[in-house]
Amino acid sequence: MNEGEKKMKRYRNICIGWIMPILLLILAGCGGEKQPEERKVPEKLQAQYTASSASPQVGQEVTFSVSITQGEEKVNDAEAVKFEIWREGQKEKHAMVPAKKTGDGVYSIAQSFKEPGTYYVMYHIDARGLHSMAKHKISVE
Repeated sequence: MNEGEKKMKRYRNICIGWIMPILLLILAGCGGEKQPEERKVPEKLQAQYTASSASPQVGQEVTFSVSITQGEEKVNDAEAVKFEIWREGQKEKHAMVPAKKTGDGVYSIAQSFKEPGTYYVMYHIDARGLHSMAKHKISVE
């Protein structure tokens, strides 16, 4: 065996003995498939709307509240809770009133009305990456 053949044999042994196993380890590490994590679907927000009067008089202050839960847990960390109020037939003339946290999971506003008529109150809740809203009717006498 000449000098060139000896070098070639040593090179081949190095490749087979060291480099190939390292490459196989690298490829095996990259090729492993991870199981996708189960994504839990968050529970819906539940809201209980209340008004201190269903038929207030003109000028009477009415407290509108919404009690928010998610599952069994009260939601005290809502990003935003607002009440949208408008007179029937005048949606373009609406007020968007931010609510304040007034209790455990409860957000409220106080509002009075200058004119009699039918009004709509819609709460808007943004909490924990979810949005909830519902419209309610109120008659002002």
